[in-house]
Amino acid sequence: MEEWGGSLPAAYLSLLLQCNGGEGSLPVHPHRAVLWPAEEVLELNEHFDVAHAYPGLLGIGGDGGPHLIAFDTRPPRPWRVVAVPYVGVPQEIREVAPDFATFRMLLGLGAGFGLGAAKSGS
Repeated sequence: MEEWGGSLPAAYLSLLLQCNGGEGSLPVHPHRAVLWPAEEVLELNEHFDVAHAYPGLLGIGGDGGPHLIAFDTRPPRPWRVVAVPYVGVPQEIREVAPDFATFRMLLGLGAGFGLGAAKSGS
């Protein structure tokens, strides 16, 4: 994650320090979030070819199904949290939250966020 340096949102870094991945329910599409552990983020972005399929996005997890959850790093700031199909269809980028702090609050509204490592590749 060093490549993103100080660019990563503080709310995201704070969550990684607390639980470094996990899963929980969302009250909005895609209705579930499975956040990847920090040490797997870059590897999984390469595995799913996120930079090629979705230029400007940084995958941070999935929904346990067909969607990737990602930061939209394109201007403006703050970065939006979006959901996209794992198979690149850029027209299908859907906003989940306007920023990670809001995304984190949405996770708190669900059935609880599981502390601990998330399952990779979800």
